[in-house]
Amino acid sequence: MKISCTIADPTGNITALVTSPVAHDRRAAVVRALMTGNVEQVGFVCRPQCGGEARLEMMGGEFCGNASMSLAALLCAGQAGAPVDVLLEVSGADRLVRCTAEQIRDDVYRGSADMPLPQRIERHELPGLEAAEPVVFFPGIAHVLVPGGQTVPEERMADWCARLGAEALGVLPFAEDICRIDPVVWVPAAGSLVHEHGCGSGSAAVGAYLAQRTGGPVEVSVSQPGGNICVSASSERIVISGDVRLCRHVQSEME
Repeated sequence: MKISCTIADPTGNITALVTSPVAHDRRAAVVRALMTGNVEQVGFVCRPQCGGEARLEMMGGEFCGNASMSLAALLCAGQAGAPVDVLLEVSGADRLVRCTAEQIRDDVYRGSADMPLPQRIERHELPGLEAAEPVVFFPGIAHVLVPGGQTVPEERMADWCARLGAEALGVLPFAEDICRIDPVVWVPAAGSLVHEHGCGSGSAAVGAYLAQRTGGPVEVSVSQPGGNICVSASSERIVISGDVRLCRHVQSEME
């Protein structure tokens, strides 16, 4: 089987976008083959089914804002750098997702993605935490905000994910004074636990939490190991934006 993919870098969250058709029962093997080196996640670009410009399916069925922006950048590159404003079908989202991208220099694109609104934001007591901490539930993934500087208890993440009934789990040590997160994401379907350099849904979770707490819209730049992701959040809409670099195209043979 020949695999074609593009490696994208949205805020250090290195993403492999597989553009060749891959049967569902072969995807786990493709993910294992691609998640070597610095690749943090894999998405499969598919034929649209619900009227979108393209369809993106993450291995764990989760929604990923960074991967969505990366696909918009890839579509922009396919139009010789002409700006795009597209509606995409994305796993974990129950409606079409608006994404934009425009080329700002060679191989670098400024992108944005509308994020799903949280289903709910609750405080939960979880084993290993000293107090009940905020949990932001999105379709397909929940994010736990823990005090900044705390070590993520990786050995508990599978248990936390099950306790919260989430398909995937992010744990976000959150230093509110400097608006910084150090995200760790567990995706059971992919069997992957990754310290992400940049997390779009984690950034959206921070924005949603701050907007709920303040009772009004917020505009924040969320610092993380790979750089900053800008978030505009209110009770009605959440948008993330950041830079995406299209690094290289890869073709490989798999058995």
